[in-house]
Amino acid sequence: MSRNAPTDKAFVIADKRDFAREQEHLKVCVAQFHEGGEAQCTKRPHSFFGSLTPQESSTGMYKHLDHHLRQFGT
Repeated sequence: MSRNAPTDKAFVIADKRDFAREQEHLKVCVAQFHEGGEAQCTKRPHSFFGSLTPQESSTGMYKHLDHHLRQFGT
């Protein structure tokens, strides 16, 4: 994946969203992910990276979320 590559059309959200509501939903999801710990990490292979350990999965989740939060300047 190259830097500044366009978003795959399958991931583009075209409808209107309430940003504050989506932000709160994200906070809930992050808290659930954190509280679940390694035992709750998926055992299914990632569609691009294949099989991941819980540590690899959580590191990837952190980096992905951090990337998108930086897009919003947070």
